[in-house]
Amino acid sequence: MHILLIYGERRIERALLLSSEADRMRVMMRGLSDVVEFRLVEGKWMSESGAAVEIGAVMPVGRPAAVEEELARSAQLARFFATDRFGHARAN
Repeated sequence: MHILLIYGERRIERALLLSSEADRMRVMMRGLSDVVEFRLVEGKWMSESGAAVEIGAVMPVGRPAAVEEELARSAQLARFFATDRFGHARAN
């Protein structure tokens, strides 16, 4: 499975989801030789280095690139308009 990870306000990274559990997931990211592990801590996905990420999308391997690009654009728009990943407006 491919996964879109949203770091901070704007940075989106694509990764390959290797394994997942209710409170843990392991991904392989382009440019990194090691697997990256995220843990669910108090409702937020945290990397081993302490960076918080949101999951923008999960999609099967082999999905057309155009669909992946559209999902990435949708995730960026959601961040720009201050909505959560379900499109609901967030309180400031």
